[in-house]
Amino acid sequence: MAMHNQRFFSYLSLFTFFMIVLVTGENYLVLFLGWEGIGVVSYLLINFWYTRIAANKSGILALTQNRVGDALFSLGLFSIFWVFGNLDYSTIFSLVPYMNEISLTIISFLILGGAIAKSAQLGTTWLPWSMEGLINTYLIKFKKNFSFHTYLNNKCSEAINVSNVKDNYLLSTIPRETLEIIIGNLLGDGCLIRKSIALDRINQSKAQAYFAMTMSAKSYNYMLHLYNKVYAQFNPSKIYAYPNIDLPQHKDKVVTQYSFSTQRTELFTNLHSLWYRWDPDLNKYIKIVPISINKWFSAVSLAYWIMDDGYFDSHGRTQTILLCTESFTQDECIFYKHYLKI
Repeated sequence: MAMHNQRFFSYLSLFTFFMIVLVTGENYLVLFLGWEGIGVVSYLLINFWYTRIAANKSGILALTQNRVGDALFSLGLFSIFWVFGNLDYSTIFSLVPYMNEISLTIISFLILGGAIAKSAQLGTTWLPWSMEGLINTYLIKFKKNFSFHTYLNNKCSEAINVSNVKDNYLLSTIPRETLEIIIGNLLGDGCLIRKSIALDRINQSKAQAYFAMTMSAKSYNYMLHLYNKVYAQFNPSKIYAYPNIDLPQHKDKVVTQYSFSTQRTELFTNLHSLWYRWDPDLNKYIKIVPISINKWFSAVSLAYWIMDDGYFDSHGRTQTILLCTESFTQDECIFYKHYLKI
């Protein structure tokens, strides 16, 4: 055995290297490279005693059954790239909630099938035959496969479980159409205002956020519609004009904006937790894309978003509507563009 130590530990080190590549990659392509490397080194370890016919057969059996897993996983990768146009974990997991569930189901089963074949589960027989290598090889392979299967399932858990954000029961306490309108306003000029984290800790009330809306004077009739038909149930303030021409110093000025706000409610507090995150650098809440927006977004939401931020193109494309926003990042706007095309 001593004469084979160098070869054995070379294989073992190479095996460890590819395992590290697999678990440290930031995208599925790097994971696949580590996956393939592990398959090759597995064959070398199982067929360590290459002069034995039984070891040759065991190595070939492992290699062929692993190829089944490789084929399924490759199809899964091609499907991911076709659906998402990207293989990066962060990009894929951020887009998962907005994708077609049938496509996600197919991708999940392909990746799961690849992991099952690679991990020698559900009837695959190559793992016991790896005993033809060193006894340590069998133990190493067993531990590796169990750990890899767990790792891959955990890594893909966001893709497999689309509904990873549980909707609060409060969202079901108002009519669906009202919620869709609020979603459209939040995409547009509406906002949810909440105290800072420090003040929230002092005030333990469940109702800590309220809705506010500000629009130009040209949209006054639209503001009246929202005020009377949508937000009247939330005890809003009166509609304020800016500048306030009732004040002596502003009596000669022209009103440029109108605004109103509602009372603090648990509903708006719940929505705030989905639509905003605390930015410690800016020391304030910033608006984000909710991960489960597809559950509430509808044609009604789009119509009210267009009323808030949309306008017809003035460059001859009469059937084109432009949506402008200062609330979201460029990546979030690219996502919205992709989502609306679907």
